[in-house]
Amino acid sequence: MALDSEKSILNRIHGWLVHDCWSSYFKYLTMRHAICGAHILRELEGLIENEQSKWARIFKTFLMHVYEMPFEERVKRRDQIEERYAHSVKRQSLPPEKHQAKRAGLNVPKEEISLNV
Repeated sequence: MALDSEKSILNRIHGWLVHDCWSSYFKYLTMRHAICGAHILRELEGLIENEQSKWARIFKTFLMHVYEMPFEERVKRRDQIEERYAHSVKRQSLPPEKHQAKRAGLNVPKEEISLNV
C-alpha cells in the first residue's frame, strides 16, 4: 500500500494529521487526527440536500459562524464555542445505515476526531 511505502511521509511525521476521514489514515496511532473542514462541510451538505438530518443544517450553521468569526474573537470565546460544539455533537442524529456503509470513515470513534476552532 502506498501509505506504508518508504516514500510515504506519513511514516516520518508526528503531531496532527488533517485529512478527509478516509479510514486508512486512522491506523497511524502516533498522530492526532483532525478532519478537514471542507470535507466536514461537504458531508453535512450532502445530508442537508438529501434531507437526512435536521442536525446537519444546525451544525453547518454553527461551523460557518465560527469560521467567519475573527480569530481574536474565537480565542476570547473558546470555552463557549467548545461547549456549544459538545452540546451539538451530543444532540446529533446519525445518518441512515445505508449512508454509513458508503463511507467507512464515518465509523471512527468520536474521541479520535478533533475539531479545532
